[in-house]
Amino acid sequence: MHTPEFRRHFVEFVPVDALMALRVVTKGWNAAVDALIDEGVESGEMLVHDGKDISFGEANSRKERRKLITRVIFLPNITKVGEYACEFACNLVIVDIPEGIQSISTAAFDGCRSLTTVSFSRTLTSIGELAFYNCPSLENADLLHTNLQDLGNYAFPKLQRNKIGDDPGLTSNAW
Repeated sequence: MHTPEFRRHFVEFVPVDALMALRVVTKGWNAAVDALIDEGVESGEMLVHDGKDISFGEANSRKERRKLITRVIFLPNITKVGEYACEFACNLVIVDIPEGIQSISTAAFDGCRSLTTVSFSRTLTSIGELAFYNCPSLENADLLHTNLQDLGNYAFPKLQRNKIGDDPGLTSNAW
């Protein structure tokens, strides 16, 4: 359990509007900030604080909570977007993968049906299978400026190969 002093410092460094969605993160973080979240909030931001699934377990309730997410904020220490990390965030429209993130894991953005734009960082080296599965609104994915070495099967199943800015050196069934 975090102390009130920790909570106060934590809130100073995280934008207040980002606190709306912190209830979806792990139980340890819930204990730190739950009292600071409005119960009436209908949408908000998800703060990813480590490279693991931020609310693994309780699959049905997780799916329902993720429907409320409109934005994802990755803290500077993040190097990996974990498996299923943003799965079912069906109101998520834009994702900015910041510098420092090296991999996007299996099904990380699966079911993000409203996702139209993803900007990828130069540091990205790996995208797992099904990473952007069930993302019908995603029309292109520019990977040319990344250091991508591994592209998992069906990572972008709705996109044609020419819409990804494909590197001829990659061998993948990403489509």
